[in-house]
Amino acid sequence: MAFGFPARHREDIDLVVPGVPALDIAVGACERLGWSVATRTDTELEARVGANLLSWGERLIVREVSPGSLAVESRCRLPTQCLDWGKNKKNVVEYLRELRDVAEFERQLRG
Repeated sequence: MAFGFPARHREDIDLVVPGVPALDIAVGACERLGWSVATRTDTELEARVGANLLSWGERLIVREVSPGSLAVESRCRLPTQCLDWGKNKKNVVEYLRELRDVAEFERQLRG
């Protein structure tokens, strides 16, 4: 359970799929989870995770740190929410699982 203003959780992942930009794979993982992509640039995207009983919702921010290396962070939308009851970590873990699945599918597709 994270504590801070706002509560957040971050993990990094190396994700290299020849011929496929890492952020394209990141968008695919968001779509599979049903999380809407709010903004996207060449090096970053932000998705919205819906509200539930534990929070008012979260922002998932994915940054390309270097080619194929992503920083994934989930933070509470409400800036004054200091406890997340483990929701941000759950979001990141769930997202990384989908990200790996999408990357593996792309690898198989490209042979």
